[in-house]
Order: sequence, then C-alpha cells, then structure tokens
Amino acid sequence: MSRTLDEPVVTCQVWDTAGMERYRALLPHYMRHARCAVIVYDISNRESFDSVKNYWLDFVDCCGEEDLVKVLVGNKMDVPPGIRAVKAQEGEQLAISRGMVFLEASAKFGLNVDDIYVLAAKRAMAKPRPVRSDSVNSTSPVIKLDKRQQSKFACCNVVRSIFK
Repeated sequence: MSRTLDEPVVTCQVWDTAGMERYRALLPHYMRHARCAVIVYDISNRESFDSVKNYWLDFVDCCGEEDLVKVLVGNKMDVPPGIRAVKAQEGEQLAISRGMVFLEASAKFGLNVDDIYVLAAKRAMAKPRPVRSDSVNSTSPVIKLDKRQQSKFACCNVVRSIFK
C-alpha cells in the first residue's frame, strides 16, 4: 500500500504474526520502537476476540512503548449477521476502555483496510516522536530487572519503575 498523506512522508512496516505462538518471542523486538500497533480479531470467532481481550492487549501494553498508538480491528465485517460472533459494540467498548481506536474491516473485500493504516499513521505522526538514546550515561534512567516479579509475559519481566 502506498498513500500520500501530508508531509512528512510516512513509511509503515507491517509485521503480521497472525497470533502464532512461534512469533511471540520475537514480538518485543519488533515493538521496541514501534509507534503504533494494529490488533486484529475475527468477528466470526468469539475465541479470537477473547484472546485479544484477555492476552494480546496486555501483551502490547507490557511490551510496547508508553505512547504507542493502538488500533483495534474487527475483521470479516463481510460475514452474514448469523455468522457474526462479536458485535461491533463489543469491539468498540473494548477499544474505548483501553484508549484505542476501533474499526471493522474486511480483508477479503478490502473494506476499510487502507483506512486502518492511514488512521494509525496520522495518529502516530500527531504525537511527538520520543527522544531516544542508545548510550547509557549517568543521567540516563535505569530500568531495574527483577526476576522475582514475573508477569505472564516472558518478555516483560521489567519492573516499569524508573530509578535514578
């Protein structure tokens, strides 16, 4: 996909893991300096929505940057009403409760797919870019690692407290 928004030019790198277990260990590395995350569930599959609600959103919160733009997408909006397992209102309520943007889309027919990325890019560009430093010096914050405080995410054993 290529779209011209406004200046400056925005390049989006999309990493689709399809929620597969084998990619979970890699996700924190991809998310390290990400400016946005798009979390997708299948509206015809209740388990897919529950997995997003009970695991993936916490994972993104834990491993993503503090100012990460998050977009929740209900995919397969083209399915007949009798096959839908998750109402649009449920997705919208979940997104609102987590400070996210919500859209429904159909990847099969390309409905709202471009809108997802344009919206995510515009939101990410509207936030100031965080200052990053690859070097550690005496004025840099130190993140304390504490093996005693294990979370349900192996990648996130970091105590989010910053010590000077």
